[in-house]
Amino acid sequence: MSDGAHPTTRHRTFSYNHEPEGIRATQVQHQQEVSQDCKDGWTDIPNLFAFVLDQVTVALTETLIGSDITEQYPQMTADQWTYMDRSIEIVMGLPRSVISGAYDARDRLLANLKTWNTKSSALRNEGKADPVWDAKAGSGLLQERQERQERYEKTSGFDEDAQVSQVLGLLFAYVI
Repeated sequence: MSDGAHPTTRHRTFSYNHEPEGIRATQVQHQQEVSQDCKDGWTDIPNLFAFVLDQVTVALTETLIGSDITEQYPQMTADQWTYMDRSIEIVMGLPRSVISGAYDARDRLLANLKTWNTKSSALRNEGKADPVWDAKAGSGLLQERQERQERYEKTSGFDEDAQVSQVLGLLFAYVI
């Protein structure tokens, strides 16, 4: 504060990097700056868009599939945005060699969602998942959807990979 009545304005330049390491670095930078600024009595967020984007993505993801996966897979938000930002190129058929980061992000998302799906199914089958919302099994909506999908596993081509791909598509639609 310059005169004790009004806060000083601080400006910083910032470029938002959608690559996973760039997003993770941005999150760490935000945490460090917020922590330091809180000691000074003020919170300075250098890029409000990046900050809100991260917070909203985590909130929506955890609402839908539970908070356990984001704790076990801290790179999830970065991978979601890397994949979503480049999904049009994947749909257009660009080869992995051209956009390997997007394909790698998608592969990590699918692998982690497959692990989550297995844990969630086990919890539901044992009756240990909260049917409304569970940190490991997700929302009641998604739990019900998974139960219905398991009935269709006998359908040719609708295996666990297909189920997990649908969950990724649902996350894509939910976050965008």
